[in-house]
Amino acid sequence: MNHDQKLLMQKTTELQMSQTGHRTLEQCISPNPTRHNVDGDDLCLETRRGVIQQKSRSRELRSIAAKEMRGLNDCPERTLLLREIQDRVQDENNLEQSLQKEFIPQHGPAQFIGPRAFFVSPLFRVCKENSARKAAVLIELTPKGALQPIRYEGPELRQTDALVFLTLLHLLRDVKTKTAIRINPSEVCKAIFKGYDGPKRKKLQSHIFRLQKGLIIFQSFSVQLCLQFDFPKVGAWSVSLDPKIVELFSITPKTWLRMEPRLGLTNGLTTWLFSFIEAQTRLIPMQVEKLLNMCGSESTVKPFTKRLQIALEQLSNAKIIDGGWSIRRGELRWMKSKASDDFQRTAETQ
Repeated sequence: MNHDQKLLMQKTTELQMSQTGHRTLEQCISPNPTRHNVDGDDLCLETRRGVIQQKSRSRELRSIAAKEMRGLNDCPERTLLLREIQDRVQDENNLEQSLQKEFIPQHGPAQFIGPRAFFVSPLFRVCKENSARKAAVLIELTPKGALQPIRYEGPELRQTDALVFLTLLHLLRDVKTKTAIRINPSEVCKAIFKGYDGPKRKKLQSHIFRLQKGLIIFQSFSVQLCLQFDFPKVGAWSVSLDPKIVELFSITPKTWLRMEPRLGLTNGLTTWLFSFIEAQTRLIPMQVEKLLNMCGSESTVKPFTKRLQIALEQLSNAKIIDGGWSIRRGELRWMKSKASDDFQRTAETQ
């Protein structure tokens, strides 16, 4: 195992298995999650850990050069040391830019992260899982106050697609977005689908195919939700993210999601509401019909209200919202739980 492989294997704190028996997402990464055809120091700089270590090393060398320069008058040695310091400062700036522009925003081993606009829209819509999907949809995602429009074009996406997308962002968070890592499909299925067999393997493959076809379109560029995907019949799969995907987080605010409840809740209206809630600073009274339209449901208000009540009860039991919610005259009144508030405040200070 080479140096970078060791770094990747050590890159995150292992996530504890939840009481519901979920596999840890860190177990999904193959023992060989490296980019092909990259050698030496360049390979080290494919990882967040490697970039941080290189930046720290440059800072130490700059400090040594500064100490050696003290007391020296105008002389060739002083000139060389000054140039060394300037070069180190430039290196550190370049490395910091790499951390900001080439990596998914940092988040912990027990967290998911995503652009807020994805969680307050029908991008990952709510509907019956076995209903026919639309081959192509167009969804406006422009947040209020955004300086440029954002839209989605591609196949219809649902809440299970959202879970796979969040999982890919999580697994690839500590390597450069252009870098492919190897993942173990059986372990991914066990982590997010609570089991592994042929149909679940094919299901995961289909989700990633859809994400590859989906485009987030801005004024002057577009972003694939998944870039590279290699899926041999035997052995590990390989995935990478579009380098431009990081720009999503500069145009729409990032939202952190607690991993355990997202994995534990039933995909559908309950998980859409969970993500919507986590994206809010506080919950205000809302018309049920507005929620229906926001989540992309094609139901009518009456049956949707019944499903909403079931979902709210599940969220209350999971301590996502307080238990005092109510629906009267088509208006939902609700409050975030203390646990949700505390998590969001902590995440936003990272």
